Amino acid sequence: MTKNKIDQQLERLREMKSDPKFPTHFERPASADKIRNFEAKYHIKLPDSYKKFLMQYNGGMFTYPQLSKYIQTQNDYELHKHNSVYLMSIEEIEIKYDDLMFSRWKVRKETADPYPVIPFCTTINSELLVFIHGEKSGKESPVFDAFHEEPPSTWGIIANNFANFLEIYLNARGFPRTIGNETAGVAGNYFDNPLQKKEITETSKEILSRTEQQIAANPKDDFAYYERSQVFFDRGDLTEAWEMIARAIEIDNKNAFYYFISGEILREGDLIRASLIAFDKAVNLEPKDTLYLCCRAGAFYQLRKNEKALEDCNRAVEIDPEHLLAYMLRNEVYLALGEKEKAAADQEKIDELNSKKS
Repeated sequence: MTKNKIDQQLERLREMKSDPKFPTHFERPASADKIRNFEAKYHIKLPDSYKKFLMQYNGGMFTYPQLSKYIQTQNDYELHKHNSVYLMSIEEIEIKYDDLMFSRWKVRKETADPYPVIPFCTTINSELLVFIHGEKSGKESPVFDAFHEEPPSTWGIIANNFANFLEIYLNARGFPRTIGNETAGVAGNYFDNPLQKKEITETSKEILSRTEQQIAANPKDDFAYYERSQVFFDRGDLTEAWEMIARAIEIDNKNAFYYFISGEILREGDLIRASLIAFDKAVNLEPKDTLYLCCRAGAFYQLRKNEKALEDCNRAVEIDPEHLLAYMLRNEVYLALGEKEKAAADQEKIDELNSKKS
């Protein structure tokens, strides 16, 4: 049912995009690899219907007719996102999810991993609309209003799934009501209980066996090599882990995520200079990824290249002004540089962001 529904709504969106009466700005399709890498990186699943949307439009929005004519450049586009109900791209979802996950925003520590709140839409008031990952949500999470001043126990359901939300969105010409119905359900009730969460059924031995067969059938299966690298990394076999991710990179040398994994493995082995090279390649491929910027900053800091570390921290904060890790790293850099007042200012920001967790 959902599959048919999303197909219908995507067809409606295509028709509205081609009609001058409806000012819209939607991006070109996201790549399947980027979506898959995001899910693998964080061990979560986006709703199938939203993935289908991303495979046609990697984010976008409707605009007010009087504003649409002013959107001529990328900077204009970025500015007008704040005046719309904006559906996020996979890159923007990753940046925001990483930040929320790091601070465990609005989620208690005892809540089951992985971090369950997946942002996918911003509203005119700079609030978030989110999915909740987990067994209770299933493959098609409801859409919830995640108001930053409210706890998940009050985030009401706006739509039962993304396909229904897209229908509401299109009916409202891109400006739907974004306050959920608490009577229909709230996000807090969709968080998985860690005591009830099922154990992962595939053991590391089974993963190695399965991926060995996959590689035998397709020697260019880069994702299978990535999976093997993670098994060896978890076992503490860093040499084998690095060899596996290196094979994945040989097959797909444009995949920033693989360079990030390589950097993590090398850093775990105290090969900081080598990890810096890997993180640098990840940043060059995806310069707006704040996690990659912070990892490179951390490597610079360990190598006492504090000015370089500061540049990356500043860039991460510029991209996401509430990125906790960036402030924590920059605080350390400022202290190393003797900039005590700036370090103190960052510590105040860190305390402020930490206070928002509860």
